Amino acid sequence: MIVDVTSAPNKKTAVAQTSQAQAENLRSILNIMPVGVILLDKFGVVYEANPAAHSLLGDPLINQSWLNIIQQKFHARSDDGHEISLVTGERVNVATHPLEGQGGQLITLTDLTETRSLQESLNRYQRLCEIGRMSAAMAHQIRTPLASALLYVGGLNNKNISDEKKYDFCEKISKQLKILDNQVSNMLLFAQGGNQCVEQVSITALIDEIMLVYQGRKIICIDFKQVVRKTIFLGNIKTLASAIVNLIENSEQAIDDDDDHIYLLVEYANNYLNIKIIDEGLGMTAQEQQKALEPFFTTKPQGTGLGLAVAQAVLHAHQGKLTLTSDKNLGTTVHLSLPTLTKQGVSQ
Repeated sequence: MIVDVTSAPNKKTAVAQTSQAQAENLRSILNIMPVGVILLDKFGVVYEANPAAHSLLGDPLINQSWLNIIQQKFHARSDDGHEISLVTGERVNVATHPLEGQGGQLITLTDLTETRSLQESLNRYQRLCEIGRMSAAMAHQIRTPLASALLYVGGLNNKNISDEKKYDFCEKISKQLKILDNQVSNMLLFAQGGNQCVEQVSITALIDEIMLVYQGRKIICIDFKQVVRKTIFLGNIKTLASAIVNLIENSEQAIDDDDDHIYLLVEYANNYLNIKIIDEGLGMTAQEQQKALEPFFTTKPQGTGLGLAVAQAVLHAHQGKLTLTSDKNLGTTVHLSLPTLTKQGVSQ
């Protein structure tokens, strides 16, 4: 028997069967997706959730208000950044998409817990490998100020030297010990990656921390370019300030005129905070720039070669980036870029 599918009843049946098949295919796809998918109606109530969403958030989900789910299942932490923590400890990325014509929303939940853990392990492994490679160089760097300090200590044992000479020796010992302390601190900062005790930090607080070192000195010129001073980013204020101070000290050593200044330029663009340390000092050749970020590379007789390497490690730990531009005898610009938590960083 031949059935006329073009007749009205049969056509409706065929369309219904096709729609049902498409719905079943869509549900099958949702069920096997590794990403959690949740559908909300126009009232913000869940009417569909795939297994991945149930696995991340638990039950019940269907017929629950999304706002109530957020309050019960999510637990924000200070180091979440652009991810969100669940009460169970997982870290997820949440994205929302409007459902055109229905007034509802499609929400996707991507579990980034393992990805973040693997990235942290890889970063730690890379730093440990680098530390192993640098051990011999570090021993050499420590030996020089240590030998100098011991030499001056030996001089103090001479009963025939004057009090003025003893004072001079003590000053020199103190200077060498400070060099040692700075070396060890920078090495620890490099090893740890600069990402301990993460908290929300304002750009104003960071600049204030830096200027504590340079209080009363006119060498630093700070310029805020259309930046709201309450711009917030996630990080460790102590390690970031220490890294930037190291970079400023590099610039200070590169300028040979007391009237020269170092410029600290702060800008905001596309949800990133940009900090530039600019000097008009000795600069670097193209060959020196290629090696500048390597630990212990330095062109200065008294340089440690850790300033740029430490700063790069700290920026990397803060999901930021460090770039360097320099011209011989014209100066150097170090550009630090940090993601912010405030999307509106530009003054109105």
